[in-house]
Amino acid sequence: LQDQVDAGFLDKAFPGQPQYAYFELSGAEENDPDKVVAHYTVLKAAGMVMKAEQLAEKTGYDFEEGAPALAAEGLTAEGAESAEKN
Repeated sequence: LQDQVDAGFLDKAFPGQPQYAYFELSGAEENDPDKVVAHYTVLKAAGMVMKAEQLAEKTGYDFEEGAPALAAEGLTAEGAESAEKN
């Protein structure tokens, strides 16, 4: 494809110039959300930070700020505050 599509077009559009641009066909990149979350977990444990937007894009999940430790225990923030007082 490089010779059939890019080279002819670039020669006409930019005669005598070096060709740095190219055309490429590739399959759609599909991410396995389980693998992405596993990698995220390993990176987080190592002290690395992944942006929520990137994690959402790679997994297809929407994320919100929250208290994951409380959610894992089935508690709400209000329930945790009252439990701490007791």
